Amino acid sequence: QIRDFIILHYKLNQRENGDLWKVSSAMDIPNTLKKKIELFKQTGNLFRHNNELFTEEAWLQVMIGQGILPKDYNPLADVINQEDSQEFLTNLKAIYQHYLAELSTHEQFLQR
Repeated sequence: QIRDFIILHYKLNQRENGDLWKVSSAMDIPNTLKKKIELFKQTGNLFRHNNELFTEEAWLQVMIGQGILPKDYNPLADVINQEDSQEFLTNLKAIYQHYLAELSTHEQFLQR
């Protein structure tokens, strides 16, 4: 699982300034990684196998950062009605705002 996460960085790189990057982008990758990339490409779904080390957020950052964008969204999102979805997002926003209010600004942090 760690191997796949690291390979992802090299396989999807878009650098052309050296043989390492050219070879890396052309290399064969494990089927486990192929499946993870394809699933994300189709629906934006990510999964962790047996609580693997890297979180869904980490995979998301690398996938999008390396240029993979989902073609569609997870159809399970259609199961949630608009009211419940809005309530969830409103609550999430309130939680973020609560914790953000306690943080110092970048300038304040640097001054300390």
